[in-house]
Amino acid sequence: LERGSEKGEPRTRETELLWLEENRRELVERYSGEWIVLEGERVLSHGLDAASVLNDARLRGISLPLLIRIPSKDEGRLALEADHV
Repeated sequence: LERGSEKGEPRTRETELLWLEENRRELVERYSGEWIVLEGERVLSHGLDAASVLNDARLRGISLPLLIRIPSKDEGRLALEADHV
């Protein structure tokens, strides 16, 4: 969870999760086998190395990135990873 409001309420990432489900096929086509950081309805960073993708997102000001590995076209469903470091 990430702070998502001025009141300090936890952020649920509902927007990202819904967008992810709606755009799953396109994401697999475009980012097959890569890690992405999703912020809102936007892929903020992507690449084959999770650490580099996280670092790029942090350099862009995202303190707690939502890191997701997009499976290759021959793999199964999406796997979600939340970075808590």
